[in-house]
Amino acid sequence: MNQTVYHNYIILLKGINVGGKNTMKMESLRESLSRKGLKNVKTVIQSGNILLNSCLTKNELKVCIEAVISSDFSIDTKAFVLQPHELQNAIENIPFYSSATDEKNLNLTFVDKTFNEDEWTGIISNALSKEKFVIKNQILYLYTPEGYHKSRLNTQFIESKLKSNATNRNLKTIKKILDHVSQHN
Repeated sequence: MNQTVYHNYIILLKGINVGGKNTMKMESLRESLSRKGLKNVKTVIQSGNILLNSCLTKNELKVCIEAVISSDFSIDTKAFVLQPHELQNAIENIPFYSSATDEKNLNLTFVDKTFNEDEWTGIISNALSKEKFVIKNQILYLYTPEGYHKSRLNTQFIESKLKSNATNRNLKTIKKILDHVSQHN
């Protein structure tokens, strides 16, 4: 007897419902993804954070979600697929807790390529004002004391300089996502 194994996933969509661009109703997104056989689809906040269960691999799921959004919503976006333990590990490695007075100023920018620290540092250090950053794996940890919206190290800058796709979430949002993971199953 061959039993299908489903894995828990967290999907972070790039640039959905931000600044009036790439707008989509989360209810419609949940319905579209469910029709593709994805299980227990739930959205968190309105900016493209999805919890679901799937037997697909991370890469297969990424391709599936991007195709569904393109065909059903005519939006070209990128999906960053993580398992809950990966997102939990990411927040446990945030280096700037002691500096932050507001969790909205602690940001994690996920990129879809791996770069060495010299590549990052050479490009990013020129854009810094009061921000602090650390790169670990495919995550840029960013402390923005004046707020992310005032930072030059936004996803557009990262994408243009590193020729990589990126999406950002602040710590407050990530904690909210992880709170929903425990209720999801």
